[in-house]
Amino acid sequence: MERSKGATNVFESVERARKAVAAFRVEGPESNLPFCAEPLEHPEFIDGNHDTELVSRMRA
Repeated sequence: MERSKGATNVFESVERARKAVAAFRVEGPESNLPFCAEPLEHPEFIDGNHDTELVSRMRA
């Protein structure tokens, strides 16, 4: 995972992403925002050991 601008490490990038997702509000139709937040809590994603099958493993 690439660091976000201003982040000093991957863990800080993930924390910044968590805060951004938590602060985001969608009015009107349902969104997939809760789904987008799930990987931010998954150890494989945080450790950078994820691949394209992460979501399948999360859903298993």
